[in-house]
Amino acid sequence: MDHLVTKLDEGNQRIQCVEIATEDNRFLVVSVYMPSRNTHQSEIEFQECTDQLREIIVKYSVSHEIIIGGDMNTDLSTQAPMLGRTAYLNELILDFDLHYDISGKTFTNSQNVECTEIDYFLIKTHEKDKYTKKVVLNNIDVNISDHHPVQISVATQLRRKRQIKDLTINILKTNWNKVDTDLYSETLRRRILSLAPTELDTVEQIENFSLKIMSIIKQSMEDQARKVKPMNSKPKLKVWTEKIGSELKNMRAAFKLWSSQGKPREVDNILLMSLRQAKKSFRSSYRCEQARRLAQDRENLLNSRTSDTKLFHQLINKQRKNKSLMVDDLCVDGQKYSGEEEVVNGFKIYFQKLAEHSINSNQYWP
Repeated sequence: MDHLVTKLDEGNQRIQCVEIATEDNRFLVVSVYMPSRNTHQSEIEFQECTDQLREIIVKYSVSHEIIIGGDMNTDLSTQAPMLGRTAYLNELILDFDLHYDISGKTFTNSQNVECTEIDYFLIKTHEKDKYTKKVVLNNIDVNISDHHPVQISVATQLRRKRQIKDLTINILKTNWNKVDTDLYSETLRRRILSLAPTELDTVEQIENFSLKIMSIIKQSMEDQARKVKPMNSKPKLKVWTEKIGSELKNMRAAFKLWSSQGKPREVDNILLMSLRQAKKSFRSSYRCEQARRLAQDRENLLNSRTSDTKLFHQLINKQRKNKSLMVDDLCVDGQKYSGEEEVVNGFKIYFQKLAEHSINSNQYWP
């Protein structure tokens, strides 16, 4: 529903307005809470709110169907004598032919006794048959308010959310220096001649014909414009797997969706949250693969000393080319040393043993 509802800068703290766009019409829904009857000042405030409603109706009555709903704080049913605030509100209702229903008491006093009907829907419409009669929901099991909820229904066709345009192909501004102007002229002439003969006797006919001509010109220009192919190249990453490619694709799709909606920056925006989650997943996959390959290289380097000298030297050369990667593990006589200080200590122990006199002179020879 978010794409159908637009908050309007009308009213005040007691009057809030939203616009709901449908397939067949636009609705102005006004929520009101009129001042209660306490002091003389409240009567003045009641009239000011009523005057604001009058201004809103005048502004939107031509283009919208208007539904004013809420606590009117006056009973529009028969009163003897009629209160001044009721007469003031009735004047508004009569001036704009507002429709409302008398459906039963909606307010309960401190003794939980229904005493008056002060909640209404005031409707400005040319199609009263679309609206149901107001219903007072006085049989709700749990209701902590001293007002009974009221409801009406209206028959209309809601608009579907527009599909986001395909962003894989961008049409650039036409560069006339690189356009085949003869082909453009011929295309434009052929399309204009294909139009059916039209009488231009009224303003509406002239406007419609002008729109057709503008559409033809635009289409002909777009046909000659250079189209940019989508960027599907891989980024310059040190590691690449099918999973990383999938995460990258998801991140790019989330970025395009976020960009197409104006790049919202609100922390709770669903598109921004999705983009951040996609970035996090992509970076996590990339770093996990980097760590896995680094661990594998270390393992191969340590094992290759006694099993495969060729592989050992290949890994050593690879290690020298990449100065950012360092192997900080050393294995001496089955004892593993990790960290800079322990590795230095391991070398010290190893060379101390080499320096010791041994009865078996071939102990350290292959």
